[in-house]
Amino acid sequence: MADIINFPALIDQDSLMFSHGVSVDWDNVAASRKDSVTGKKVIEAYTVMKKTASAKWVPVDADVDVSTLTDWGLIASDAYEDEAVSAADNYGLLIGGSFYTNMLPDYKAGNTTLAESIDGKKGFVLVSQYVDSRV
Repeated sequence: MADIINFPALIDQDSLMFSHGVSVDWDNVAASRKDSVTGKKVIEAYTVMKKTASAKWVPVDADVDVSTLTDWGLIASDAYEDEAVSAADNYGLLIGGSFYTNMLPDYKAGNTTLAESIDGKKGFVLVSQYVDSRV
């Protein structure tokens, strides 16, 4: 879990609630998620994911309210296409936790409705904005 702690969106490590591991449907992950150096698709930790008809998971690449989704959660760590270790064991799925809204990847990508709509759903609690007031 050490890699999860370092993400700035997370308020409290002890607030995290995990579900089962999930498999990513890389064939249906948007090409816009390709890394410019490696050419492989990357999903950033805490991205909102949805379950597909094939029971695999893809990022929600639309600014929708999560209440319109059948099954969803936040991917617990960065996911990399063709990464053998994580793919073999599946990726962790978060179904609860305390986060800063404006630090979530979906919010930073402009999907503010999507990011804000997880507040109060399942076990998620969001604090509106992270502000660094240090001088």
